[in-house]
Amino acid sequence: MLFMKKRLTVFLTALLLSVGVAFAQNKITGTVMQDDGEPAIGATVKVVGNNNGVITNVDGKFTIDVPSGKKLEFSYIGYVTKRLAPKNGMKVTMSQDSKVIDEVVVTGVQKMDKRLFTGATTKIDAEKTKLDRALGMDVISQ
Repeated sequence: MLFMKKRLTVFLTALLLSVGVAFAQNKITGTVMQDDGEPAIGATVKVVGNNNGVITNVDGKFTIDVPSGKKLEFSYIGYVTKRLAPKNGMKVTMSQDSKVIDEVVVTGVQKMDKRLFTGATTKIDAEKTKLDRALGMDVISQ
């Protein structure tokens, strides 16, 4: 009987400790901004070492539950990823990544069945894309 009481006491103590650890999370709110002062819409805010994450709204604001002792990772396309200690009401300014590609040139033509294609396409009219018309110059033919 004494053995059962000890066992029950150990079990209840372990249960209470695990519940306490599960609720030891802080609700963190903040704002993510681009370096030009505009809100970072759709920036990812993630707890490091965890799958818990959120995306900022149209004002760059977020709310996330962070376990004690964990850091937050902020990422946004075209900007440097940051890892910071969480603070309530934090304001994070993202700085542009210098390795961002400024221009993309697409070359080549490929034939593909419409049913197999899953991307986006556009048809360019060769007459409308002439360089002389795009610059507003008329070519006079003789």
